[in-house]
Amino acid sequence: MRALVALLLVLACWPASASERVALRVGDHATHGRIVFDWAAPPRYSLVQQGDTIAIRFEADASFPTDTVRRMPRNVLAIRAVPGGVDVTVAPGAQARHFRIGNRVAVDVQDAPARAIAGETPAPAVAPPQRAIAASTPGTTPVAAPPQRVVAAPAQVTTPAPAAAPEPARPATPARAAAPPPEPARIDPAPRIVEAPPAAPEPPARRTDALLPFPTETGAALFQRGELWLLALDTAPQSSLDAITELGWRMQTIPGGTLLTTEDAGPWQLRRAGSRWLLARGAPAAAAAIQPLVEGQADAILVLPVQGAHRVLNIQDPATGLPLLIGTLRAEGGQVTTPRRLVDLTLLDTALGLALVARNDTLGMRAGQDRFTVQADAGGRLALG
Repeated sequence: MRALVALLLVLACWPASASERVALRVGDHATHGRIVFDWAAPPRYSLVQQGDTIAIRFEADASFPTDTVRRMPRNVLAIRAVPGGVDVTVAPGAQARHFRIGNRVAVDVQDAPARAIAGETPAPAVAPPQRAIAASTPGTTPVAAPPQRVVAAPAQVTTPAPAAAPEPARPATPARAAAPPPEPARIDPAPRIVEAPPAAPEPPARRTDALLPFPTETGAALFQRGELWLLALDTAPQSSLDAITELGWRMQTIPGGTLLTTEDAGPWQLRRAGSRWLLARGAPAAAAAIQPLVEGQADAILVLPVQGAHRVLNIQDPATGLPLLIGTLRAEGGQVTTPRRLVDLTLLDTALGLALVARNDTLGMRAGQDRFTVQADAGGRLALG
């Protein structure tokens, strides 16, 4: 009986459901910082942004170990755990964008929009020069110019001839009334010469292509991830990338090479022009598709045959935050036209080269003679499904 009572007391004190510990992962990208909540099974959630504070709440009992975040991502100033979720303090003007990725909930903190550049302030209108008016002060009566005094000339005395009768004297002409003074002359200002503004120069024609200033032996891969185009090259540039910048691409250095990105909708293509790569607008020409093959039984190996296989670059996937393995080619023509989602990886479609998202931390990709191979490292196993 005592044992039964003790068991009932234990069951009564046992929590109804264990609180899940949700891992937080963060990352930096070209235009935003990212916070990822890694759930076993993501519940419903809400996100509300008020000014520089983003409130994220989940409809599930869970804890959020914010102390594991060693360095804040781009645009994020602080992450604080609160009951039911977290509060995120962001840089002034930053905006939140959120979405689901499988069992994860991702929040992107976008850069603040650039302020519109104000145009030139027009110069204040110059008041026209006042006309010079020879007038009296307002409120007073103009003074008439005094009339000229008429001085009669002395009459000449002559001796009349004896035979001629004297000429009767003419009556004096009455003096005319003085004419009113003329109005003061108005001096009109000299006409102002207004020069016509110079004609605006015609905008230069928009660039549609550019030669990439990379060594001849450089391998490349080109593909789109969401709204972002990515161009990976396995060497460093030899000169300035001004021509690439005019096309709207940004550059960043990555381990083993260079990454160019743009949010231009494209489409874009990459082809050989002599000994260099040429990046141009337009859909890529049809080429032989890369078809994956499976070798081995106990330890599966995924083989991706393609001519010109060169090197493998490893970056963070901008869409999921998972490892993104990129296979570069030294020759044009190899592309993936049919994406495939397998158990441990996702093979993305490309305009040139290979790109796969690894969901197994033990996966590795290696370049060989006209092929790439994907397999698990020692102690792991590749699951394809």
